[in-house]
Amino acid sequence: MCYDAKDFPIDQMREAVEYLKTQRQTPYTGLQATTSTTAGSYKLLAQPILPLDQILGKTPGEVWDAFDAGVDRWRKSLMRATGERMP
Repeated sequence: MCYDAKDFPIDQMREAVEYLKTQRQTPYTGLQATTSTTAGSYKLLAQPILPLDQILGKTPGEVWDAFDAGVDRWRKSLMRATGERMP
C-alpha cells in the first residue's frame, strides 16, 4: 500500500532516500525500481522493492546492485513457474 508515493529520476537516489526518511516508517517504506526484462520467452515488468533499512549506509552502486539482484529473483521465479530454463 502506498501512502505517499513519489517518483524520482534514476540519478536522484540520494534525494529519494532523504524523502523516505521524512515518511512514516513501516515495514514497507522503501524504494521501488521498475524495469522490463525478458524471462525466457516472456516479457516481465519487474518491480523490486528495497526497504529503507536495506538502503541506509549503502552507496548508490550498492543499491543498484541490490535492485539488479531483485530483478534476477523475479526472473528466476517466473521461469520456475513456467518451466522455462535460464539461458
